[in-house]
Amino acid sequence: MPAFVTYPGHTFYEAYLAVRYDVLRAPLGLPPGSEVDASDGLPSTRHLVWAEEDVALGCVQLQARAEGGWAQVRFMAVRPEAQGQGIGAFLLNYLEQLAAEEGYTDLTLNAREQAVGFYRRLGYTQHEEIAPFYGIRHWRMTKSLLAGV
Repeated sequence: MPAFVTYPGHTFYEAYLAVRYDVLRAPLGLPPGSEVDASDGLPSTRHLVWAEEDVALGCVQLQARAEGGWAQVRFMAVRPEAQGQGIGAFLLNYLEQLAAEEGYTDLTLNAREQAVGFYRRLGYTQHEEIAPFYGIRHWRMTKSLLAGV
């Protein structure tokens, strides 16, 4: 399977961070290193990567929230040349399964304007617009992992 969990120090972790930088930060003119977050090294944080032939094409982070049962989806990215192939949907589904196995009941995320439709198609509910990040409009979105249980 081309998708798996990675972690700081693992062979694919740097490739995972490279996808985050190349897709989410470089287009905004942000410097290398801006893709790294304080949550990356937390024991409760999970990093999922999609790789084919030793090339990382997509990534997403699952971060525990202080509120019981909640986790946050962060840093969802798929390289432009790999978009439209189901990689993002697969990674998000994998993340949801992992989150449920770890006891989370609900997910939240902050979706960039151009990604709202993607998340809605995958069962996320759109809520209020939040403060822009780096000048990009974002909406808070949620999904219950208990639906259909």
